[in-house]
Amino acid sequence: MVTAGPGRGGITVRISTRLQLVWRDDDWRMVAPSSGDWTRSSAPVADLTGYTLFPDRG
Repeated sequence: MVTAGPGRGGITVRISTRLQLVWRDDDWRMVAPSSGDWTRSSAPVADLTGYTLFPDRG
C-alpha cells in the first residue's frame, strides 16, 4: 500500500508498506511482521508505475 503525506518544503512524501492479509473467521485480518517492526516493511516510493489506484467512490 502506498500512503502520502507532507514532507519538508511542501513536497509530498510517498511510502510503500507491504501488508499481509489472511481470510479468517469470515473476515480479512492484517498480519503483523514476525519481528513486530513495521519500519522494516516500508520504503520510500519515487515512481507510482506498477501500482493500482483504488477506485474513486465519489
